[in-house]
Amino acid sequence: MDRAGRHRPLVSARAGQPAGLEPGPFGCPGPGGDLVTITSAAEQTFIVSALFGGVADPVAKTVNTPGLIGSWWIGATDAASEGTWTWVTGETWSYTNWGAGQPDNNTNPPFGDSGGEDYAQLVWRNGWSSALPGGWNDARLTGYVGIANLPHLDLKGFIVERTTDPHPVAAPPALAVFVVGLLGLAAVRLRRG
Repeated sequence: MDRAGRHRPLVSARAGQPAGLEPGPFGCPGPGGDLVTITSAAEQTFIVSALFGGVADPVAKTVNTPGLIGSWWIGATDAASEGTWTWVTGETWSYTNWGAGQPDNNTNPPFGDSGGEDYAQLVWRNGWSSALPGGWNDARLTGYVGIANLPHLDLKGFIVERTTDPHPVAAPPALAVFVVGLLGLAAVRLRRG
């Protein structure tokens, strides 16, 4: 399943910052992909459904995948200009799903640091405060792990969308298919004749 035939989101459970994540525009581990961009409510819903199994109870705001409660890097940053959020792919910034009070660029420990919070995470948790489950939070470059009573901020990994298949299956050469077809036709004629 993919989004509009372009991307297949993948979750990496490797904790810590993604490979190549440095101040400024950040990269993606592996060829042919970027950290996921979420440019519409439909994409947000797709990612939540495909990767986290959707929502158990939207009225009570509880999730049905407690083992995945935590935060996941997505491809948004305001490191170039505080408060001006951009997607790593350059796509237009027009949709957000920030949690209540986010982004807040917190500079107070244990959340922020002197550099503030310039990178976005999708937070999978019970009792979400965003319009749709999987609200976004701005975080410092290193993310968060082990903050008491806040397991939903524990950095679990990152979500990647690929524009190319990392394991393509080579199509058979057209000439070989044509020759096999001719041999099959010849075999049928020999049996009839």
